[in-house]
Amino acid sequence: MRVPTLGLGIVLLGMLLLTGCFGGKDNGSSPPPPVPTVEMVGTLTLPTRLNSHLLAAVQEVRNTDTITGNAWSKPAVAVNDQAVTAFTLATSTVSGDWEFRLQVPQAADQLYRLEVNVGKVGLKAWVRDAARSAFAINSRTTAAALLARASGLEADALLATFPAMVGLVAQRLEAAWLVDPASVPTTIFDLAEVKNEVASQAEFLKNNTGFDPTAMVAYLKTSNDLDSDGIPDLQIVKNIDGTAIRFFTALSASNSLKVGVSSVGDYSDAELLADFAADRTRTDRFHDASAKNFALGLYFKRSAVADTYLKLFIKRIDLVEGSFRGVVAEYRYVTATATAVATGTKTFLRAGADPESGAVAGSDFLTDGAATTTNLSFLDAARGLGSTSDAVKLVRAYQGKPDLTEMTYAEPFVQGDPRFAANTTAARAALNMSGPATVGDVFSICFPATGHYALIKIKAITATTITVDYKVNVVPGENKF
Repeated sequence: MRVPTLGLGIVLLGMLLLTGCFGGKDNGSSPPPPVPTVEMVGTLTLPTRLNSHLLAAVQEVRNTDTITGNAWSKPAVAVNDQAVTAFTLATSTVSGDWEFRLQVPQAADQLYRLEVNVGKVGLKAWVRDAARSAFAINSRTTAAALLARASGLEADALLATFPAMVGLVAQRLEAAWLVDPASVPTTIFDLAEVKNEVASQAEFLKNNTGFDPTAMVAYLKTSNDLDSDGIPDLQIVKNIDGTAIRFFTALSASNSLKVGVSSVGDYSDAELLADFAADRTRTDRFHDASAKNFALGLYFKRSAVADTYLKLFIKRIDLVEGSFRGVVAEYRYVTATATAVATGTKTFLRAGADPESGAVAGSDFLTDGAATTTNLSFLDAARGLGSTSDAVKLVRAYQGKPDLTEMTYAEPFVQGDPRFAANTTAARAALNMSGPATVGDVFSICFPATGHYALIKIKAITATTITVDYKVNVVPGENKF
């Protein structure tokens, strides 16, 4: 078993032997005073998945596997190009975030350029003195360090203002952690795909300036992952003749518009939210290369806590003779005070049973009331929850018993889809599962009267009630949560 915390270096302090006072020859000089040291404390996080052979051991392992921790028990550490041996790294098989403590020479410029390498892989972080007691070193800080060196900008400014561009380099780096080691002659930092991505982003950074210092900046392509969660969230498409482009997100094609602005701040958060609340949005807006200095509002993320909108200020559209190169844009996120997604627990009363406190006859998770053909109700023990009409197919089952909190979308309803059924028992049968629903089963519901979606997980079943945990999106047609 690997010891969770490993002391990986020991500083041997020796006494300086002074001459002169002890009979040696003085020569009129004395040794320079020792450089003071400072403590750095942070968290080191490897990519979630990596090729263990790159650690010098082709098998894929996780950052919490024992083989990974063993390989990282003796990394090569350097700060400002000087080797560091006084450090501890708390490797763990439980968490991928490892506490990292080290004693380093105090930097005159108060910047600590940290490198940690094992085999052909490594991580970097440029840490300011103010952050040395709680720094991070991971794929994103590594990307920022590479871009800082290539562009001349500060790493912390890159992380704050250009997070999407840092994210593109970080994605290249994380992909490099999984390649065949035979294709890596020295380290992953020398791979052509990594160097090319760094050079491409650095070129933009050096040639484009004058941004709002309070905004984030990106050079948008056809598919963009602005929040760096690995899932594209902002898309751009050309019209048929390639003369204009349209913006949309994974959630919606609807967007609001404000023209005649000079920065992202000129379109206030309140204006954006009001435009969406009043449905002053369109889905068919196209913008040609001459369009500039306008702002768009788009749906970005929905959650049970609050909805998030994306505010884009378009500075330049690079579209030449039908060839789309990119869009220079500033952006911010706008958080609404309300959300389209609601969660909760609902108890359904079996048809014909005596009333029970807190139990409803029917519900679409927006309105409770009588059981109808277009809402959900507890029909009987054999059929479970469903519509009062066998002709209304609104329920879809899921295999296994997935965690409702981790589900982010419901399967879209398509007329005639055999997986949708009138009740939970029939929906299970459509997926070759026998018998009525049991505790832990998960279903999606598309309510035909409104078109809104819900996800439910059976929490408890008695002779007269079925209780479910649920997520519901109040927006018609939106199946994401």
